[in-house]
Amino acid sequence: MNPVRPAAWILLAALSASFAATASAQIVTSNLLTNPGAESGNLSGWSVAAGNPMVDTGLFDPGINPRTGGFDFSGGSANPLGQLSQTIDLIASGQVTALQLDSGLVTADASFWEQGLNQALTSDNAAIKLTFLDAVGSVLGTITSSTIDSNTGSWANGTLSSISVPVLTRSITYTMLFQRNVGSDNDSFIDDNSLTLTIPVPEPSSVALLLAGLPCLVVAGLRRRKILR
Repeated sequence: MNPVRPAAWILLAALSASFAATASAQIVTSNLLTNPGAESGNLSGWSVAAGNPMVDTGLFDPGINPRTGGFDFSGGSANPLGQLSQTIDLIASGQVTALQLDSGLVTADASFWEQGLNQALTSDNAAIKLTFLDAVGSVLGTITSSTIDSNTGSWANGTLSSISVPVLTRSITYTMLFQRNVGSDNDSFIDDNSLTLTIPVPEPSSVALLLAGLPCLVVAGLRRRKILR
């Protein structure tokens, strides 16, 4: 057995623990989504993954108007399930680095607003899903929000909060899920989507203390290597 490897792992583990302990400040990114509220007037930035979702101006179901601006997303017609997806390259966004993503300390927050047509006991409703992908597009994990069914004339907020971003994540797919439960139209609507990351950042004084302790960590690793010999 190579005695250097255990010492290296001890050193890395100690560094990770030290980073976690000193990361008292944090950065929250801006909204990572393109065209989050359909304000481009089209599906720019989004891909239809299922069904026939569309952009609406309040005409699809008169009385259900966009929450903000002049547009929102609608489930559309005919299909029981509509899906709109957008995949965000996190490194290309310029707001997070691979080193930060691989710290295991980055979290994601997602938010959306839903309203649907009042269709008695079971109305059409909606949710969102986050899919975490590595550099080659392999799925590292998924999480789906609670289903929101707001059918009394107002918009209701759905969220996914403080979701741990898996190590090696390089992109996130954000998917709107429109569910038809009654009738022939998918009368569920989503507006004002948001996806942000919270990134812990060590304070300068804490970083100085961490760097000051590195020699001790190196010595501890070397001592362990000597013992293993």
